[in-house]
Order: sequence, then structure tokens, then C-alpha cells
Amino acid sequence: MGDYYNRYLAMLNSDQLNVGSLKSDLKSIQDLKYYSDLNSKPAYFDQNSIKLPFSISATPDLQDSRKTNYVFSQSSNNIPATTNAADFNQGAAKGFIDSMVNLFGLLGIDKNQSMPIIMNAITFENSLTSGLVDKQRDNGSSPEDLSSFNPYTTSMYSTMDVNEFYNKQSNLQLKQYVETMFPGLKQIQLTNPQALNTYNNIFSLGNFESLKDWMMLLQVFNNRELFSQQGVNATKEFDDNSQTFIISTLGSVDTTTNVGKSFMATQQYFLDDMSTLYGKIQVGSKVKNDVLTMTEKIRDAYIQRLNNNTWLSPQTKKAAVNKLEKMIINVGYQEGIPALTDYTSLNFSPNESIYDINKAINKYRQDVTLLSLKEKSERAGIQRASFERNAFYDPSSNSIAVDGAMLTAPFFSESQTVSQNYGGIGIVIGHEISHAFDPTGAQFDSNGIRSNWWTEADKEKFNDLSMKMDDEYNGIKMDWGTVNGKNTLSENVADNGGLSVALELAKQDPSYNAKEFFENWARSSRMSVDKFTEEMLMLDSHAPAPVRVNVAVQNQDDFYSTYDVKPGDPMYLAPQDRVSIW
Repeated sequence: MGDYYNRYLAMLNSDQLNVGSLKSDLKSIQDLKYYSDLNSKPAYFDQNSIKLPFSISATPDLQDSRKTNYVFSQSSNNIPATTNAADFNQGAAKGFIDSMVNLFGLLGIDKNQSMPIIMNAITFENSLTSGLVDKQRDNGSSPEDLSSFNPYTTSMYSTMDVNEFYNKQSNLQLKQYVETMFPGLKQIQLTNPQALNTYNNIFSLGNFESLKDWMMLLQVFNNRELFSQQGVNATKEFDDNSQTFIISTLGSVDTTTNVGKSFMATQQYFLDDMSTLYGKIQVGSKVKNDVLTMTEKIRDAYIQRLNNNTWLSPQTKKAAVNKLEKMIINVGYQEGIPALTDYTSLNFSPNESIYDINKAINKYRQDVTLLSLKEKSERAGIQRASFERNAFYDPSSNSIAVDGAMLTAPFFSESQTVSQNYGGIGIVIGHEISHAFDPTGAQFDSNGIRSNWWTEADKEKFNDLSMKMDDEYNGIKMDWGTVNGKNTLSENVADNGGLSVALELAKQDPSYNAKEFFENWARSSRMSVDKFTEEMLMLDSHAPAPVRVNVAVQNQDDFYSTYDVKPGDPMYLAPQDRVSIW
């Protein structure tokens, strides 16, 4: 990782152009005579990191993680600042075109040669984009149709037999590509059954040369940072107007600088190394193990709660306990580097170009990915970068992940009391575990497979309790707007379940202090945002932070005794109105 970063930074600071095999890759595109040539080479181009106007991606089935879906899609919006530009001689479009002329010039292709390539590529990109817009219209989709879309319970795709997929293609044929990259593939998914009509229209007989120009332009544009200092200068006008600051718990990264560019390029390939390094230095094994132990305690307390549950049948209760027992827990950071990003088998000479290093890494990652698709593997569980600050539950793998950057005050600190830590990270952990039994998570079993493991009576009781929680939150007015109880239901169920189970465990500690517990829950949720962000938060699946904190504590009997809250007080809620599901 350090070697890659240093090489990348040295390349950006160098006056010497070293683009490795880029010129020969451009020639391999230029040498294509017709679609029949391209039909025999898509796998070669894909394996050598040359952009194609389509992709076939292998993704886990969100309803059954044991299965893999292969999704065909077409590329669009690859060329920035030019699609539907009213005038290519003004603004960002002109900056892009001028930058591309400069880059082609560094490769020995003068303006008279490069301008037709650039303009043909833009024309082809516009045909891709407009074709895909038309396809979306044909599908009849609208924002209203997608407002309640849930990827875990709804499919956007239609499934087609792979031979039918081949037979419906005209000029650009993908049979050899699919058989090389995904041997044994039987079915393929498309965004809609008419997608191939659009595909055949785009790859018409007259578009072949424009397609080649598109591939050439993108190969140069996508590797523009690899043209050393000469490339930085050649694209300065365009890049200065398009780059942004990247904000994360690692700090602010100004991607207009060479250091920022090198950092982001390194993160792209070495995210796992970066994550492990951050975790070991900033989190440490003791904190990781302490929070892992806390997580297991919360999970075990949940199991005990389910065993003591009075409204679930024995059948559903057994399945729910099994789901918790098989839940995968990832806390803080991963200790080792997974096969996908373990590059120890790759060796590069001291003068190897970054362009060729990237190609070799991409090829290695592709080989590992394809091999993993052929092998049956256990659920890996959701993995995230340790320096992100969040926590997640994934129903399709029945796993939770707590980022390393969450393991800092006020969520967790070795200098905080047990009550404060349970009121911080303890509630977060309980919240994520509770997602296994929210209205979405409850539809998946212990292996992350969507199935009905509830009796009808239990399901009806769960729905009744959920509706009470919906009613409890729905209509709460704030300066920002009004809370929608249905849209925030899953998160509200998780908040209340997490708070309740964390409170139970905090009370078991001899040093328990109720005020420390409740006030750290509030402290962990505090925020300061502008008016626009406040309005956007009203559309989020989470209720606004003040509502999340205050309504959840109103459902806890201990809140009333701790703060002497009595009938008539603003936060008093009658016992019969307090909602408890888990």
C-alpha cells in the first residue's frame, strides 16, 4: 500500500511521461475492423481494464444470498459535462474537449486526428444516454412507483434464458464474452425485457466507428491522472472545476492536490489494508474485543428475552432464537486481508507504470471474483471500512457490522462509565440486532434467505404492535416538518429494541447510573444541521434525532423513575400507551 502510494505520487510529480501499455491498448481498439472483430474480444478488453459500453455484473441474490444473479446493463453518463450540452464551445464541455485534445497530443495524436475521435465519442455517448432514457420510459417506471421500493423484497429485473439473450442480439454479440467470463451461466437479468431492442438500435451498423472512438476516448480520459505532471497540467482546467473535497473520519482530502489524488487512488485498491491499519492504530485489539464481548452479551440478552417472550409461539420463538445464534458479528475492523485484495502474488519492476500496475491488479481481482463465484462459500457477513462511522444490519447475510470509528466517545470510550457505554454503543448494537426483527428483517431467516418462518397468529400480533409504534411516531410535528410513522417504522422498532436491551444489561452492572445511561443516549444523537438538511431528514427512514431520543425513552418505565416524570409533564406517556415489541 505504501509502495503504491509513493509510486503514484512520484508519477504525478514527474515530468517524464510513462503510460506503459496505454498506446498499444489504444491500437488494439483502433485495429478493430468490424463487429465480428469485437465479438471475439470483449473478454480480452474487460480483462485489460478497457471500458466497454455494457457490463454483466455478478451480485448476490438479495432474497437468497446462496444464489448469484447476473445482471446485464448498458453504460451511460461516462463522459462528463458533454451529454446534452447546448454549446460545446462554452463552460465545462469546452474544458473537457480541450483537455482531451491535450491528452491525445501527449500520445502523439494531433488535434486534427483527435477532434473527430472526441466528437464521435460524444455523439455515441449521447445515443447511449438517450437510448437508456427511452428504455426507462418504456418500462413505465416513475418516481412515484419507486417511492416505497425495497430491494430486499422487490425485484427490478426480468429474468431471461441466456440462449434467448444471445438470439436477440444483432451486431454486438456477447456469447463468446459470457462463455469466457461466466462459464455455465444459464440465466441473465435485464432491467426490462425491451432492453435488448435499445441495445441493438445503439449498436447499429453505422455506429461501429463511433463506438471505437468512444472506447478510445474513455481509455484516455479514465486514465488521465496517469499522464504524470504533463497530464495534470493538460487537464487542469477541467479537473479543477470537477473535483471535490472528500470528507471522512480520516479527515478532509483535497482531491485537487497530488497528495489527495494519490490518497484516493490508493484507497481504491487498498481499502482493506487501510481499514486494518486504521483499526489497529486508532481502535486497537483491546477496544475491539471489549465491544465484541459487549455485542455478544447484548445478543445473548436478546436470546433470553425471546425465550421469555409471552406473545410468540414456540415455533416462531425457536426460529427467532436460531436467527440470533447464527448472526455474524463484525466489530471494529477485520484482522487480515481477504483474498480479493491480497496482492502479494503480484510483482512489479521499479519502473513499472501505474497504468500497467492497475491493469494487473484489476485482472487479479477479476480472477479472484470469478473463482469465488464457482465455489460455494459460507456467509461472509457485511464488511465495512473501519474508518467509516456507522453501523449496519444486513438481512441477506444475517450479519451486523459496527465500524471502528464508532468506537470513540460519546459512543464508546475506556474512560467512560459502563452506563455511558451501554447508553452509547450498547444501544447502537442493540439497534442493529433489532433490525433482524423489524418489518423488513423479519422476512429473512437465520441464513439470510427470504422465507416465512412466522405462524400467522404471530405475524398478526407483530403487525398489531408495529402499527401501535407507527401511530406513536406518526404526526409528531417539528420545525422541520411532520414525522411519517410508516416510513420510519423499521428504524423506530430498532431504536426501541436497542434501547430496551442495552438498558437491561446496564442495570446489571454494580456501577449502574440511570442518568449517565439516558443522557449519553441523547449525547450520542445530538446534531447541528442547516435548514436544507433538516428538510431532507424528514424524508429519511430514520425519525429526526430529537424524536428518536425522546419517544424511545418515553417507552421505558425507568425513564419516569429516573427523572421523576409525572402525569401532566410534557414527556409523560401513560403506561397503556407505551409501546414495547422486543
